[in-house]
Amino acid sequence: MRIIDLLKPEAIMLNVAITSKYDAISALVALHDSAGNLNDKD
Repeated sequence: MRIIDLLKPEAIMLNVAITSKYDAISALVALHDSAGNLNDKD
């Protein structure tokens, strides 16, 4: 997989209020899971 494969519009969030590293990772996992980029989110 190349990085360009992950850069679909449904896998990008703009103007998100993230206050911690945990929140950032959780948001990215949820976003990429919903975009179909993950095989197993756990």
